[in-house]
Amino acid sequence: MIVSHGNLAQELCKACEMITGQQDLLDAVCLNDCGLEEFEAGIQSYLEVNQKQTLYILCDLLHGTPYNQVLIKMLDYTAVDYHMITGVNLPVLLTLYMSLLNRNDDDAHTVCKKAIEAGQTGITLREAERTDI
Repeated sequence: MIVSHGNLAQELCKACEMITGQQDLLDAVCLNDCGLEEFEAGIQSYLEVNQKQTLYILCDLLHGTPYNQVLIKMLDYTAVDYHMITGVNLPVLLTLYMSLLNRNDDDAHTVCKKAIEAGQTGITLREAERTDI
């Protein structure tokens, strides 16, 4: 599940699908103009359906409302094995998605660490070369 402010979660799912093809492993829950109640209901619905699985939750911002609302909802699901990564970007999502799709033998912690590394590696700075200095 990806949670975010605005439609970021939904758009990340679309981008992932554009690269990997049609998928059914991802769900997006967006906090947009529909409001907090609908957002909470989306989280609740996802947890109800998937509570018996190991959950990977990608969040846009540490300590933002989507992050906080997931943690609040998780208080009702104390038996659920979940792993939440904040600061989601497309490399994080693709790495996690491909790991789950390929069902490799890595444990959940290792899968998350690899996804975080991919996200960090994917952030670079390219500047114009200044030959006139």
